[in-house]
Amino acid sequence: MSEYNIYMVNIYLTGSSGFLGKCIVDVFHKQDSISKIYCPIREKKGFSGNERFIQLFKNKNKCSFIEPSEFIPSDTSIIILCAFSVSFNTDIKNTVHENVLPIYNRLIEYKTHKKLRIIFISTAYVYEPNIQHTNLPIQVDYCPIDIMKRILSEKLNWEDIKKMTKNKYHVHNTYIYSKILTESLLVKLSNNFVIVRPSQISISTNGKHTCKFGPLAIHKTIKTPFIRIINEKGYNNVIPVDIVAKTILKSLETHEKYIMVTSKKGVRFFKALQIYNKFFLNFNNPILFYIFRTIEMYIYKVLSLFNIIRNKDYIRIKQLYLNYDFFLKNHWFFPITNNLYNLNEIKHILLCNKICD
Repeated sequence: MSEYNIYMVNIYLTGSSGFLGKCIVDVFHKQDSISKIYCPIREKKGFSGNERFIQLFKNKNKCSFIEPSEFIPSDTSIIILCAFSVSFNTDIKNTVHENVLPIYNRLIEYKTHKKLRIIFISTAYVYEPNIQHTNLPIQVDYCPIDIMKRILSEKLNWEDIKKMTKNKYHVHNTYIYSKILTESLLVKLSNNFVIVRPSQISISTNGKHTCKFGPLAIHKTIKTPFIRIINEKGYNNVIPVDIVAKTILKSLETHEKYIMVTSKKGVRFFKALQIYNKFFLNFNNPILFYIFRTIEMYIYKVLSLFNIIRNKDYIRIKQLYLNYDFFLKNHWFFPITNNLYNLNEIKHILLCNKICD
């Protein structure tokens, strides 16, 4: 960390209570070069932010709780913007209000701290499949501040945005567009930044860290013998969460502004699910696929309405389908390796021996 005093690096980490955030805390906490990790955590489900902080990090003496509404501490060296909900079907106004606006407000605040390095965790899927140049900025077509304000004031709706956007891949869903919009804001408002673009973040190589919608968490939902309609075609580009966290750590000392974190091996999602439940069907015929998927989701909706299954299980399945339908249709493997971390050395990528082709 050549730009900073090696024993005085203080991190301000948003999203520390999330899947990736908790792994970042674990990785960073072991580093002698990091003195303190500020964790702004909001109130949720009746628990205050401080109560949630204690539950998560009571044994992490480098971690300090801070209210999200407070200004960043003056001794902060690096800010990592990791808080961003993953939902592909959220209304664009809600997506921007929940994800983009808080980051914009922080960026305005950070402008008074000129020495701060800002690291934003974006996604590799800001790029469309098979694109060759992945270390370049990618931005919305017009002024990002203006677009954000017009969306929030309801002067722009999702249909308007799709019409005015030249590259239609950028408006494939509101999640992708909101990431591109945030990257554009960062480029406009800061000179000292790094954008890290991981692909699908999954369970850690040691199995310690899992996520709500991750492949190895699916078995909590798929215990019943109901039909599961999965598209067999396509691959998932999966990267273990601890590899992403370690790459973010490496990014603290690089002068590169755009860093990809992807795998060179593809995972067949259909094979991954069959490890946990054999009651899966796949259809190559798109019409049959649509019919059976619609029937399945209707059954689940009815069962949830009568409390035969939990509503959150229905929501989980619906979200998984939305996410993985997108990933499977837009799979790629970049020819450019991440020069900060040798991904070819990863021996464990989601039960690699069983489900990697």
